[in-house]
Amino acid sequence: MVEQLNGTYQAKDTLLQRYFHIASHQISSFDEFAIQHVSREQNARADLLSKLASTKKPGQHRTIIQETLHSPSFDDTVVNVSDSGDLGWMTDI
Repeated sequence: MVEQLNGTYQAKDTLLQRYFHIASHQISSFDEFAIQHVSREQNARADLLSKLASTKKPGQHRTIIQETLHSPSFDDTVVNVSDSGDLGWMTDI
């Protein structure tokens, strides 16, 4: 949208054209306006939202809850020790 609003690219997609016209109308009410592109690498939240939006199927309007865990969900350490000796693969079970 930044490049469209700056005049570098055209808004060809129907939905993008609607966003462009709404944004252009809002921008016209300001005395001064500046817009700057923020890359996905610098905006992880926008990147995540764009990925979620691109995978949503039509008619699915579910809420997605995201939680950031600051520690492991469980503290137990599981260790499985198996000592088969040197019986080899031919040993009966």
